[in-house]
Amino acid sequence: MKKKANQITNFKYYLPYFIRGIIAFFILLALTLLIYFFELNTPMTTISLLDGLLVATVIGFATSLFTYLVYSGSLNFVSYGFSTFGSIFNKNVNKKYKDLKEYNEIKKIERAGKTYYFLSYILVSSLYLIALIVVFILFNTGVIL
Repeated sequence: MKKKANQITNFKYYLPYFIRGIIAFFILLALTLLIYFFELNTPMTTISLLDGLLVATVIGFATSLFTYLVYSGSLNFVSYGFSTFGSIFNKNVNKKYKDLKEYNEIKKIERAGKTYYFLSYILVSSLYLIALIVVFILFNTGVIL
């Protein structure tokens, strides 16, 4: 009889978190470097690095917030509206869902086994926040200019 692998020690359980975290890290890094190299007013200074880190941190936390809202079902009304948009113009279209209540119930069942993917975005955004604080402290103490 085979033992079932515990989710804590199972690498396949953490793989989606890891992949999303790596992708988010590199996208935010690209955004930070883009702002650092191409900011118009203060090109390639510590201020532009701080600006890039701040923008990346805010976008990372906003992404994690929106991912959480989608996961929790708070934005179901938007996706239901898009799914029933075609029935506005043609009354002969068969709707997939009868109403928003049925749509919410079906999506709640579908999301029951899903994991919390927004946690990887929070971790990456926290790393950028820590980097922002460290660079800001070093800039204010005069270590870097």
